[in-house]
Amino acid sequence: MLAIASINCHAQLNSALTINGQISGLKNGDSIYLVNTKDTLGVTVSKSGKFIIKSTEPFKKGIYFIWLGDKSREENIKERRYLTLYIDKPFLNITGNVSSWPIAKVIGSESNTLMKSHDNVFNAFTKRYNTARINKDTDRMKKIADSMINTRRSFIEANLSIHYAGYLLLKTKEFDADEKERYYKRFSKEIQNSELGAAILKDISIIRRSKEVGIGKMAPDFRLNTPTGEQLNLYKVVNSGKLTILEFWASWCAPCRKETPNVKRIYDAYKNKGLNILSVSLDKNAQKWKDAIEKDGMDWYHVSDFKYWDSEAALIFKVNHVPQSYLLDSEGKIIAENLQGEKLRQKVEEVLGKTK
Repeated sequence: MLAIASINCHAQLNSALTINGQISGLKNGDSIYLVNTKDTLGVTVSKSGKFIIKSTEPFKKGIYFIWLGDKSREENIKERRYLTLYIDKPFLNITGNVSSWPIAKVIGSESNTLMKSHDNVFNAFTKRYNTARINKDTDRMKKIADSMINTRRSFIEANLSIHYAGYLLLKTKEFDADEKERYYKRFSKEIQNSELGAAILKDISIIRRSKEVGIGKMAPDFRLNTPTGEQLNLYKVVNSGKLTILEFWASWCAPCRKETPNVKRIYDAYKNKGLNILSVSLDKNAQKWKDAIEKDGMDWYHVSDFKYWDSEAALIFKVNHVPQSYLLDSEGKIIAENLQGEKLRQKVEEVLGKTK
């Protein structure tokens, strides 16, 4: 299924985002919040159902959310009581009613209009797909999925000058690098030269680099931050030993934490014979990552960029579950993947020899 992740990268303007709202049923003093995927950008209160809310940061085109009342971010997300906006201009008008919230009329953003149109079409697709899945009709599921992809192409094709079309291109995993590059070259110069355009080019590069991943191929290099904030690249680890375990994990991953004692036993037995480990975390919280490293006694190399499944290294190495691992020889060639437990120990022993 198509994955649409919420990001808030894009061309920066000097103006702050200003939203005028009129929501019937809002009481005097009711709170209204403007947030993005990470932070609260503005807070105001209603006066006779009307409000003006301004962002505390310079405007960037992208995804924003409006929610009413003083519930936490987690509660609003769980209850889906938020209005999702894709804003491409720094001034916007919203009208609606508390009783039907988060349905609202939005004026002032072509991208938001396109997003709503796209979502309506894809919600219908999703319902049909889920029905086919429940009925275990795999042929029907494939036809619907193919139709979704082709419809996505049509949306992008018809809206090459609208910012949201670039967002769709970035987040569509089913397009290969060549197709993404063809669309990118046809986008407006504004999109090409924006932060979104840069993100699309980086995505294209990652897709191409991921094709280098496989047994018998040289592992692509990458550079991420260590727990102390220093940058460390894969080949610095590879070149300092005879064999490297490259593992992808997270502090929140129970199977990863369960496998750690086995990995630690292997490391302790073979570290003096040239075994290195580089653990790449998919954590989003730096402190939880560091706490897990200390608690589990993982005294080897660690890096993370706190981007969860969008970690650059995870994308390059096509990580779709954790734990996931690769075994690299002294030159960086991938010689095995996803070995755990006794199979991992046997492979390490095969390369480095038995311990005394």
